[in-house]
Amino acid sequence: MKVAFVLCVVGCLSEPARPHGDGPPIVAGSVVRHKMVVGDLDNDGYDDLVMFGNDVAPTVNPTLFVFFGGESLENPDLRISVAIDNKDVMFTSFEVLDASISISADGKTRGIVAQVAELDAGGTAEGNYPVFVPFDGRAPGELIVGHPTGLAISSAAPDNLGYFAIIRDTQAALPAHEMLFGDNAVMFHTGAPLSPEVSNQLVGFNISDLTSSILVLPPTGAFEDLLFIGGSSAARTVGDLDPSLGGGQFAGKYAMSKRIDYGDDKAREGRGRVAKDGHFYAITTRSGPYDLPVLDVPPTGDIVMYHLTPTSQVDDVAIADVGGDSALDVVALQSGTLGVYEDLELSADTATPAHTIGDRDPLVGYDMLAVGNFHGDGQLEIYVSSDVMPELRLSCFHLDAALDPCDPE
Repeated sequence: MKVAFVLCVVGCLSEPARPHGDGPPIVAGSVVRHKMVVGDLDNDGYDDLVMFGNDVAPTVNPTLFVFFGGESLENPDLRISVAIDNKDVMFTSFEVLDASISISADGKTRGIVAQVAELDAGGTAEGNYPVFVPFDGRAPGELIVGHPTGLAISSAAPDNLGYFAIIRDTQAALPAHEMLFGDNAVMFHTGAPLSPEVSNQLVGFNISDLTSSILVLPPTGAFEDLLFIGGSSAARTVGDLDPSLGGGQFAGKYAMSKRIDYGDDKAREGRGRVAKDGHFYAITTRSGPYDLPVLDVPPTGDIVMYHLTPTSQVDDVAIADVGGDSALDVVALQSGTLGVYEDLELSADTATPAHTIGDRDPLVGYDMLAVGNFHGDGQLEIYVSSDVMPELRLSCFHLDAALDPCDPE
């Protein structure tokens, strides 16, 4: 079968006209984590881009870098500090472990959710903080900080594998939104909006299959389910957290669909996008030149998995209709080479591309990518960046007969 993706949203026929980023560029010495977050943060019909890490120098100035769509993405439009102001502890070191764009099922609440780790001058961590930055159009609201976990988790940047910070709409509890955050082995949840007076609840530990990513699935009515991507398997939730289920395994405390096993236990990250058929399609990277699982997640029911075999080790990956022909494509950065596995045919457990497009000059230093409707010209753009050399400017490409640089404005 072939899969059609939604291409146009509000404003997709208009040309972007704003300046290319209102702020200064990200400079050498800054830190960005290995993840580029895409979503319509300001509800203007264009996708926006969020990167996160430390501005100017490591461990200080924990920052969300926001690039608004409707223009070429060159410099951040906003730098949002997520430094924690704790009157009892003077923190001297900060890490932004993960961030995601949160859009409620009714579309009325939008913002950035993040997980921030911190250390005091003696090197002691109080725990990890859940934080949320609400948005009204392009204007960020006041940073909302939740209660710290009391159990510190962190790792050296730019690694992002295994961290998650998400908000999803629930069916009933907490009272309507649930924030989940943690790493591959432990998960916490709390109600949203966050409150420093409400303690987080430890959901559980995960030992049998370490979680690499958690993605929020498209709304089913007024609530949203989750896609757990583990080191060796994937599964979707069906409904809310149920503490009576699953013993100490946090994924087991949700009613789950049938778990899909990859057949190996390689480290991976997940990326996903909604298609016109209402299914959510996810693709996962692996820590080596192995086949990539393509996950077909229907609105209800079990996941179906297909295997795509890349030509070399993949640094980052996305799944979308970048060709504009209503077919499913996979975009991959492979050792500095940008390529597209175009027009996938999903059949008999295999994802077979009709064409493989690449052969561009190597993108030296680039190892991250993002795909979205950033310019609003009726075609999805591919942006590449670097967590190794964050001072490299974002570079844009689009797919016609070949991968070409985006037209300058």
